[in-house]
Amino acid sequence: HTHTHTKTATSTHAHYNTHSRPLQHTQIFMVAGSLGLREFWTLRLYLRDENNRKMTEEEVKKLQQPGRQFNPEQELQALQARIDITKWEQTRVPRPDEK
Repeated sequence: HTHTHTKTATSTHAHYNTHSRPLQHTQIFMVAGSLGLREFWTLRLYLRDENNRKMTEEEVKKLQQPGRQFNPEQELQALQARIDITKWEQTRVPRPDEK
């Protein structure tokens, strides 16, 4: 009876080792994949931001030059000078189900 108990303990121990190895490999694969994806996305976002930040010297000079100041009242007057708001016609736009 003692011999059977030892055999069961040995077989249980061997059984535990055979199932834990694939689990360890899976865990290592998951951790490595997670780290790899993190590095990939970090590099991808860095390169995308770097491409968006690049400006030519002409663009930098344009931004550095003092431009015209925006004045809403002047813009409204300029628009009113170009468009005659007294002459207009009401037109009905067909609804989507009427097309």
